[in-house]
Amino acid sequence: MSGGYFNYNQYILIDMINKLDERKKRIKDYGKDIDVLTIDKSTEDLIEDAKVIAKLAQIFIHRVDWLLSGDDGPETFKERIKEDLSKAGFLYYGTNSTSFSDRKVYGFSKKIEQ
Repeated sequence: MSGGYFNYNQYILIDMINKLDERKKRIKDYGKDIDVLTIDKSTEDLIEDAKVIAKLAQIFIHRVDWLLSGDDGPETFKERIKEDLSKAGFLYYGTNSTSFSDRKVYGFSKKIEQ
């Protein structure tokens, strides 16, 4: 396994995202979250925002991990971040995420292009 600079802790973010997805599936299946009180729509939207931020953080931290561990050089680091963002459904120039309906991604593509 490559990386290791952060002791592979970036994978904790994936576990968190998966747990939020499981919660969303339970809500869809049962009409409510059986573990907690009902949460209003604006709060649910903020939870979805947290999921987007966690996914972005996971992508960036994972790539930084490989860079600082010596698995990738600076150019490969930039290329792989672009690839990973694309695979995750984040667009570079349109700022809307295709994976996380109508969520915004601010300022990442411009910085990567430099």
